[in-house]
Amino acid sequence: MVDLQTLTTMFGGIGVGVAAIYYMLTIRNSEKIRRKDFLFQAQLARTPEYYKMFSQVAKMHDYETDEEWNSKYDEEQRLQWSYLAQHFNVIGLMFVDGVVPTDTLFRMYPTYAVIMLWELSEKHIVEISKFVNENPFSGLEALYREAKKRNPDYVPSWKRAKMKTSQ
Repeated sequence: MVDLQTLTTMFGGIGVGVAAIYYMLTIRNSEKIRRKDFLFQAQLARTPEYYKMFSQVAKMHDYETDEEWNSKYDEEQRLQWSYLAQHFNVIGLMFVDGVVPTDTLFRMYPTYAVIMLWELSEKHIVEISKFVNENPFSGLEALYREAKKRNPDYVPSWKRAKMKTSQ
């Protein structure tokens, strides 16, 4: 027969086990909530001004060198580019770290936007990378590679226009 002390010890052990499982599930759930909160906060940045900025940055593709980039585009344009590139870089780093499910990410940030931003920025980012000896936009680049896999036929409008004029 089982005595009271054995039952107390068993139920105490079971209670500790249940509490540990509950604690792990709570931490896991709160991590998911934090990830969703971050994405929601990032979405709040997408105001009419954000879209105007994106429209202005989309015009910043006509350069060959970093010197031309700096002379052709004024400080305001370069700041707009920097804001968007950093924003997408952070989203890309979240993608690389697996913080956000890829399908969710590309529902919020369309592949064409990522492709357009990277392709107009690539020459400038390469120059920046030479200066700092690393790729400070590795998240954006990883995001671009995934976007290109998902939408391999997309060509930004400025590239399509160049293709038409060269034919």
